[in-house]
Amino acid sequence: MKRILFTSDPHCGHLVGLTPPSWQISTDRPHAEKFAAVERACWTWFAKKINALRPFHVHACLGDIVDGTGLRSGGSELIVVDRNQQVEIALEVFDFIHAPVNIVCKGTPYHTGPVEEMETTLEMSLRDRPWCKTIKTGDHEWMDVNGVVFDLKHHIGGSQIPHGRWTAPARDETWNAIWAESGAAPRSDYLLRGHVHYLVEGHRYVGNRRRTFSTCPALQGLGTRFGKKKCSGTVDYGFMWCDIDDKGAVQWHEEIMPVTAQKATALVV
Repeated sequence: MKRILFTSDPHCGHLVGLTPPSWQISTDRPHAEKFAAVERACWTWFAKKINALRPFHVHACLGDIVDGTGLRSGGSELIVVDRNQQVEIALEVFDFIHAPVNIVCKGTPYHTGPVEEMETTLEMSLRDRPWCKTIKTGDHEWMDVNGVVFDLKHHIGGSQIPHGRWTAPARDETWNAIWAESGAAPRSDYLLRGHVHYLVEGHRYVGNRRRTFSTCPALQGLGTRFGKKKCSGTVDYGFMWCDIDDKGAVQWHEEIMPVTAQKATALVV
């Protein structure tokens, strides 16, 4: 039996990114009460879930490990502006998960760097960790666990209509079939994407083989200026995991947290 953890979009370094206790902000910071509450609530939930589920054989992260310089908001939404320090926060997350095999998909250049990609910096640091036996980063990765093939990538198109959210991952699953038929890529059993910060999942059968396509929930909470100003849809906070036995049977699970610290309220007049 092998247990696989799938995370995505922790955006370490952002005020509502995944933040271990040693990096959480003080409530003395101006206007910090809401962000401090979100950081603590999200980390407490995440840590409790991970502790209950460990050990993991593989940790696959689907991108945006750090938030970046915050150019569009002048860095006002960040715990630390330096991306190298943000990688240190991400390293604490990977240390905590403690999986011997790690696969990291490269995220959006705005966040992780258009030239010096922070996933590479993370990989170099993980190579020095004695518990990390294998680390691989790339734009598009595949892994085979007991005969079950996963197609992993960060970017996927989103949708502003609820029922349109399934279209893009279903499209990519069909493209995977075409690439595999051409002999240029492995045929996947599970296709997983990050980027959109919500979970949708579907499947179809090809013969007697089930093909599943899914987007992954995010580990960045609500509270970004971009989200408040530009986005309409809901956000899913959490992660996914599965157990695969030696015959390739998969037991699939999602863990979703309702982040009540960010609930909007109406002004009573």
